[in-house]
Amino acid sequence: MKKNAMLKIAAILLVAVLLTTCAISSTFAKYVANTTASTEQAAVAKWGVTVSADISGLFENTYLGKGSHASDTTVEGLAANATIDRLAPGTTDEVSISSLVTGTPEVMVSVKLGLNITTDANWKDGEDNEYFPVTFYITKGTGNEATTTYYGLAGMKTKSGAVAAQPSDDLDDLLNDVEVALVTELLGSANSSVDPTTGSVVYAPNTTLGTGATSVVFGWYWDFDNGNDAADSYLGDNMPTISIALNPSVEQID
Repeated sequence: MKKNAMLKIAAILLVAVLLTTCAISSTFAKYVANTTASTEQAAVAKWGVTVSADISGLFENTYLGKGSHASDTTVEGLAANATIDRLAPGTTDEVSISSLVTGTPEVMVSVKLGLNITTDANWKDGEDNEYFPVTFYITKGTGNEATTTYYGLAGMKTKSGAVAAQPSDDLDDLLNDVEVALVTELLGSANSSVDPTTGSVVYAPNTTLGTGATSVVFGWYWDFDNGNDAADSYLGDNMPTISIALNPSVEQID
C-alpha cells in the first residue's frame, strides 16, 4: 500500500516537471527569419599610365654630315658655349617622336602634349623687320606611304626645295601652326576630343591612350642659298635663339 502511494507521488511529480518544462519553453519561444549576408568589395580604379618625352638631337653643336648644302656644311659651336647648340644657313636636323603616353586607365583623363616653341626678339633682317629663315616639316609614315607637310614663312625655302604650300603669316602664326599639327598627330584619337588650342586631348575611361596617334619625324631646315645673305649675316652677328620644349602630362578629370 505504501509502495503504491510512493509510485503515485513519483508519477504526479513527473507530470508536474513535464508541465513546468512546457510552460518555460513556451515562455521563451520567438519568431526567426534569416537571409544570405550582403557583401560588397571594391578595388581602386586602375591607372597604369606612363609618360615619356625625348627630342634630344633636334639641335646639335655640330652638323658634320647633316648639312643641306651639297658641300655638307659644317657648323661647330665654341667649346665655351658647348651647352648651347647651333643652327646656321645650310643646316638641318630631325628627330622621331612616338609613344609619348601609354596605358589604359579606368578613369577619364586629359593628356597634354606640353609642346612650346619660343624665340627671342632678335630674329630680324637688320632693318627691324621680322626675319625667320628656318622652316619645319612633319613626316608621317615610311617608304612609299610617307607624307611630309612643310611649314614656313612666305618666301622661305623648305627642305623640299620649294616654299611651304600654305605659308604662315608671321613668326607667331608659324610656331602655332607647327604646335597644332604636332598635337593633332601625336595625340589624335577617334575616341577622344582634340583641343589643339590648349594642346590637350580628353580620353574616355578604359581608352588605350594614344589610339589613333601616329609616330612622326619632326625636323627643321635652313636653306643655304635663300638669297638673303645680308639678313642671314645679321642673325649671325646677333645670335638669336629658338627653344623647343616637349613636356607631356596625363591627369584625371571629372
